[in-house]
Amino acid sequence: MTGKHLAGGALLAFAPFLAGAVLGPTLAGCEAVLGLGSETALPEAAPARDAGTDAPHDAYVRHDAGTPPSGAVVVSSNSLASNWCAVTKAGDVECWGNNENGELGDGTTTRRASPVKVVGLKEPMASVSVGTGTVCALARSGAAYCWGIGIDGELGDGNTTAFSSMPVHVTGLESGVTAISAGWNVACAVQAGKALCWGDEMTYMLGSVRTTNALVPTLVPGLDSGVTEISVGIDAACAVQAGAVHCWGGFGGRGDLGNGTTTGSFTPVAVRGLTDGVEAVTVGGYFACALEKGGRVLCWGDGTHGALGDGQLAVSPTAVQVQGLTSGVLQVSAGAVSACAIEVGGTVACWGNGADGELGTGMTEPDATIASGGGSGSSTPVRVKGLSGPAVSESTGQAPCVATSEGKVECWGIVAEDALTPVRVTALSQVTSLTAAGNLSTEQFACAVSDGGLLSCWGANGSGELGTGTNTSSTTPVPNPGVSGGATSVSGGAGQACGVSSGLAYCWGDNRFGQLGNGTTKSSTVAVAV
Repeated sequence: MTGKHLAGGALLAFAPFLAGAVLGPTLAGCEAVLGLGSETALPEAAPARDAGTDAPHDAYVRHDAGTPPSGAVVVSSNSLASNWCAVTKAGDVECWGNNENGELGDGTTTRRASPVKVVGLKEPMASVSVGTGTVCALARSGAAYCWGIGIDGELGDGNTTAFSSMPVHVTGLESGVTAISAGWNVACAVQAGKALCWGDEMTYMLGSVRTTNALVPTLVPGLDSGVTEISVGIDAACAVQAGAVHCWGGFGGRGDLGNGTTTGSFTPVAVRGLTDGVEAVTVGGYFACALEKGGRVLCWGDGTHGALGDGQLAVSPTAVQVQGLTSGVLQVSAGAVSACAIEVGGTVACWGNGADGELGTGMTEPDATIASGGGSGSSTPVRVKGLSGPAVSESTGQAPCVATSEGKVECWGIVAEDALTPVRVTALSQVTSLTAAGNLSTEQFACAVSDGGLLSCWGANGSGELGTGTNTSSTTPVPNPGVSGGATSVSGGAGQACGVSSGLAYCWGDNRFGQLGNGTTKSSTVAVAV
């Protein structure tokens, strides 16, 4: 996932960071829950074809990119997974979303719709990287930790534990680690200038010819000194060594090794076409991008959906210039078939697939110039519209998100066709309790209790989930009149919600199976006492 700071992708449900009194977006998989962001005039560019399923991706933040004064510093996700994590300014790691294999690190396997603190991290973290079922974090002290799936050695602790719901130390990486990245059943790190990887040998991304899994960090041949950054994707891994990029894996035949061929390699090969000293590399789904000194961005691999940003819809096995990004880029993040970059000043530009609004331009419509299959997007960078402030960290995928200089998190894309520009819940402040609920395909909604005891809900309302006395959906929070002032908490289910006010419990919505607890099976669009 990430070479140093973060990663990006789709999730089941996510909610605002509560640490640092930060208010961010709330999502349960539908446009009504997300709401819309504001728009400003932005350039348009040639579209790219629909790409279908998303994949792991990565990002890197230049050291001069700055740090937000509070709240979220880094946001990380993986678009083949459905969980997200973030590092706060205080160094805590908070995760939310799916937790079937302990990916949230809270000691449970309970899915969370709002962030929970990872337990067992007794020192502040600098970065976090979300892989496909495994999450790894880098402490400010230089120690590495992982949690989640470990059956193929992904935890790096020498065991084949099915999963761990709490962080474990990565063997041999107790200090000196400067970068970490979790990807497709493999994780890699940089320690004292050396590249080390561990996990499933069947991914061919361990950097050497193996017939067994690597249960502890193993040196990547040829990368035993001078390595500064590392990134693991779905088909390849890449590292920066002395300003050059070396990649391995790539057996998908898409040119993502960048060495002029579409042939895979068990061991690292040099990327061709990079000339000005690479600072960072980010590997996505069958393509990768590099950030050179001065802020120039180049990409290579599968560009059939415009992910290379060079105005073409073709594979390039060597690095090509991303149009318009010849200087001034602070961070670049590669997703499955799209990528985004943060420019000086905090503006964000994206390119590639945009069928689910991943480019943040306010559009998903197919273009007549696209070949059969429809889809939408841009094969050259276009500006994201409507960010509330300068971006300092990003995560790219079907649900791209950025952390702003104020510590807020704003997202766009995913499966919500209306989330075409960055969104956050703007009608609430000082949130003290929040829930995102509903079915993944229908009836998504969310509720929150704000400071002062006001309970508000928004999203789908077919079963009366919003508690407003009607079945009218709302893309913005609306007060629940049946639970007026004094509310202290709220929790949502599949078509119903419950809240506590003045010490009493109330529920509303779907009651076909007696979920409302009022002795009947009659649904209610208003709150009823339990």
